[in-house]
Amino acid sequence: MRLSLFLLGCALASGSLQAADADLAVKATAVLNANCRRCHGRDGTAEGGMNFILDPAKLVARKKIIPGQPDQSPLFKRLSTGKMPPPGEQPRPSPTDVAVVRQWIEAGAPSATPAAQRPLLTDAAVFNLIFADLEGQEQRGRRFLRYFSLAPLANAGLSTDELQTYRNALAKLVNSLSWHPRITIPKAVDPDGLILRIDLRDYQWDANLWNRLLAEYPYGVLNDAAVARTVVVGTATRVPCVRADWFLANASRAPLYYDLLQIPSNLSELERQLHVDVAVDVQQERVMRAGFLGSGISRKQPPH
Repeated sequence: MRLSLFLLGCALASGSLQAADADLAVKATAVLNANCRRCHGRDGTAEGGMNFILDPAKLVARKKIIPGQPDQSPLFKRLSTGKMPPPGEQPRPSPTDVAVVRQWIEAGAPSATPAAQRPLLTDAAVFNLIFADLEGQEQRGRRFLRYFSLAPLANAGLSTDELQTYRNALAKLVNSLSWHPRITIPKAVDPDGLILRIDLRDYQWDANLWNRLLAEYPYGVLNDAAVARTVVVGTATRVPCVRADWFLANASRAPLYYDLLQIPSNLSELERQLHVDVAVDVQQERVMRAGFLGSGISRKQPPH
């Protein structure tokens, strides 16, 4: 009997501690959300590379927080000394807010809610989503459609804010690689926004440029499933979907950057592409001169 009462008391005490930790975590999350997330996560922004400000597990894993040691935690030190948010930013954490974050870290930085387990998005599921999207598109235009996948990143456990950072980066890069005068944002084809569609014509790309991309793509394994074959036929390309993270890492630098942007190999061709005639502009005095007080290039000239 005494043992049973003891175990019951332990269970009740444990439940009370868990409830207290959860309440403290909710309060600390509210402080971070109000004062930090606008620069570290909201709408995918990632100043300082910390677009996971509301993810305690990642804050701990990346040593932004040391559980039980607030004074050794970089995040708390910046918060408590007024360095975060930066001077001039409003709103700012009150002394009570700072005390809440301290107590939360001292308690081990528990999470306000259990981490949601996002179901894995398989390759078959990706093709099913693309197939469903193609079914809703005009048939003659399907050969111009291409897709980017965030599924590998979501499967790896990236948070909602981190995934939004990738969406923003993808939108910026594809438009930076375009000569089209109109900005076009890739469109999500699924509720979670893990598969994004573009139309090659919106960026003045064509099938040859997409094939140039595929020539460097290391994940282009052909899928022989019926749905995948249907998607391949509909889009008229052997690989209609590429990993967004790979694209961002490789299309943002040479040689793909120059090839996709179709940069000419010499200056005269570039001038023609930009509709610039330097000789005529000089003759008609439509030029400006500029000088520099200091030059990083001249300072690095080898000694004569």
